[in-house]
Amino acid sequence: MRFSVNEIRRKADTFRSRIRRRNIREYLGAAFVVLFSSWNVVTVTSPIPRISFALMLAGTLYVAYRLYEMGSNRETPASMGYATGLNYYRSELERQRDLLRRAWSWYLAPLIPGSRC
Repeated sequence: MRFSVNEIRRKADTFRSRIRRRNIREYLGAAFVVLFSSWNVVTVTSPIPRISFALMLAGTLYVAYRLYEMGSNRETPASMGYATGLNYYRSELERQRDLLRRAWSWYLAPLIPGSRC
């Protein structure tokens, strides 16, 4: 199946929009966990829960950083011909696929030490 340049651009823009919405949801969730964990690190007096909240805070900040670093949208090429557009769209699909394939290592694993609380 062969797409036109406009169709490739539309699909790439739709995909970028989905990724942007996903990242915003993740950042908002991370902000909530950061605020909750920070509050508990300051107010909880028991050492084990305090350490757990601190680890959850650190893990959440790491996850947000990695999502920003690896999962953010890349700029669409200014002059997108057929080959350029197709290569860009495919590379973005592959990059996001690879990011999600490794989610256990950068998304789940950093949160395990703080899951005590």
